[in-house]
Amino acid sequence: MESNFTLKFLILHLFNIKFIKLLMKKLVIFFFLIFLCQFNIYGQKKLLYDVDTLNYRSRSGSFTMDSLDYYHTSQTTLNSGGSVFHPFGRFQQCYTSFFSLLDNSFLPEQRIKVKYTVLPHLGFIYSTGSAGIQYMHTDFQHLLNKNTLLNFNYEINALGQALRNGDFKNTAIDFLILYNSLKIKNNFIFRYKQHKMSLNNGLFDTTLVNTQAYALQEVITENANSVQKKANAFNQFSYNFKRDSNYFIGITTQNEWNIRHREFKETGDINSFYSAIYIDSFETRDQYQLASISNAIGLKFENIKGIQTEILLKHTYWDLQNLSRHHDTTEWYLLGDISFNKRNFFFNANIEFNVAGALGQKKFFQELEWKRPNWKIKTAYLFQQNYLLPEQRFYFSNNFSWDKNTFSIQTHQQLFIQSEINKQKWLLIANCSWNQLLNKYFFDGVTFSNDTLNQLNFLSLSLKSSYKFSFFGVQPYLGFNYFPQNFAYAPMLDSRVRLFFNKKMFKSKKLDFLLGVDLSYITSHQLFDYQRSLGIYTLRNSNGKSNEYIGLDFFMGFELNVFRFYFKVEKIDYLWSERNQWVVSKIPIAPMLFRLGLTWDFFN
Repeated sequence: MESNFTLKFLILHLFNIKFIKLLMKKLVIFFFLIFLCQFNIYGQKKLLYDVDTLNYRSRSGSFTMDSLDYYHTSQTTLNSGGSVFHPFGRFQQCYTSFFSLLDNSFLPEQRIKVKYTVLPHLGFIYSTGSAGIQYMHTDFQHLLNKNTLLNFNYEINALGQALRNGDFKNTAIDFLILYNSLKIKNNFIFRYKQHKMSLNNGLFDTTLVNTQAYALQEVITENANSVQKKANAFNQFSYNFKRDSNYFIGITTQNEWNIRHREFKETGDINSFYSAIYIDSFETRDQYQLASISNAIGLKFENIKGIQTEILLKHTYWDLQNLSRHHDTTEWYLLGDISFNKRNFFFNANIEFNVAGALGQKKFFQELEWKRPNWKIKTAYLFQQNYLLPEQRFYFSNNFSWDKNTFSIQTHQQLFIQSEINKQKWLLIANCSWNQLLNKYFFDGVTFSNDTLNQLNFLSLSLKSSYKFSFFGVQPYLGFNYFPQNFAYAPMLDSRVRLFFNKKMFKSKKLDFLLGVDLSYITSHQLFDYQRSLGIYTLRNSNGKSNEYIGLDFFMGFELNVFRFYFKVEKIDYLWSERNQWVVSKIPIAPMLFRLGLTWDFFN
């Protein structure tokens, strides 16, 4: 429904302390009265990760030298944002993650992992290289007192003009503070991300890609760019009615605020790029912003035997502002969670069920894990039904416009099984994932529709191992993806292997030296298109495919106490590969790149 509501009114009142206190008091009373008439189960397990304890041996990025560069380097690509599968360019082994890219330009958030340390810790990572590569990460953890823990992360990732008008700069900030006492638990998390991207939409003339340097290639557009911003604040408060550390019986509340903003600009002969013009044929400034506020209240029970149950009722209000047009909705959910964790056995199940505002939306997730000294097995099952995102229902821009009053509900099922065997020098991990999508909406070049791919089933299998003998190590990976013929957008075979030499040098054994290579082979698969105006990956109408791909990287590094240094040559295969090996339609593989990096950890 339409509304004249604007965020100005909200922002003005958020800074009024008296208004906040009065509003919170009324909300607590209101939610609690409603809650007495409702019953279900909900939990916080998916909102907050388990605590990861740091000690003086811990290192930012990774604990072992052989995975030093995995944390902050990747299979660098020249498409928008740096990678097809992740805006920060970290290569993903789970190809099902790309479905979020087919929905909108904002990827799901990865919640900050809580890190506990008695001593204050500052971790620093920096790398630079050819083609304007820049990466910087810093994290800080501090136990302020016996009840209060502080975590802070700051990260920047950038690529210069490796391909004309194709640079990007990504910035991320994560802040977390936890308070835990006998009566009160409070968790506060704040996240901010910004992605600035120049959008060239690929090569204009692909016949010259094998004869000219990338810097000389003409691109489709040299005057298009976008800025994406995301902010999220989440707070969970729990009050224990009992003064007993063995039991927690009390009230819990959750309050969350989200805002997503995207702005796209383009100049030039826009008529030649798009089939429709709604505002201006020479200059584009598209913009939309989605803001939401959620509040939940309920009861929580937890005992020393590892049983935890939570029951909440949640209210959500969202407002979509798109070039001064507004759409808003109020939604109510019943939420629940139950978990059991004891010794080698863990079980968790949670449910989310809409009761007003988005009837039919629901989510059920269940996971089970059994651990023994040298092996563990984990299973998970997801069943989710949801409607189109607000910007997929209503949207108006210079070149695209739609207003959907009716649409089908989308269904996603996933079954995941993982088995792990971990010996002293040998590791083996086997994964199996089955996914089914029903009535999934995809962008068809004009609007979002589900009239062609009504049902998709696909299966992914992978084997990952690590073995070290004396000073030599090998880490192979094999991934098999079985997609239907009309949706082969992931390689059937994804294989990689890391071979390395790792030894502590000299008499003192204080210098840890590393030398190795990464080899990869990926089979041919269908290509995505990238719609720069909307910022999403789309399905190609033609049968365009990538070539099979062989990759080679070289790296070396050393560690001395808390200091690490590494050197890496990425994309050596560029010297012999066909340049028309596309990663996205008309976007070639990246050139050979050199990278220097260091990490430094400070414990007080």
